Amino acid sequence: MQCPRCDGQGAIQVVRVHATGTKLQICDECDATWPYGETPSIETFQDFRTFMESQGLQGLWTELKVISSESED
Repeated sequence: MQCPRCDGQGAIQVVRVHATGTKLQICDECDATWPYGETPSIETFQDFRTFMESQGLQGLWTELKVISSESED
């Protein structure tokens, strides 16, 4: 799936946050983030760093494990 926030420039990936085990969907280009299972839309994205900082984390990609790329499904 292509990202609706950056007009398809990035692909949506499914990731897991190492520290919490939370699964997310994130654009590999603009870092727009959605809860896993939610349909990504421009109206509902949250900035990756903002989300991670709300969890007491730094907001670095090294804090994530890529599970899959939605564009491969």
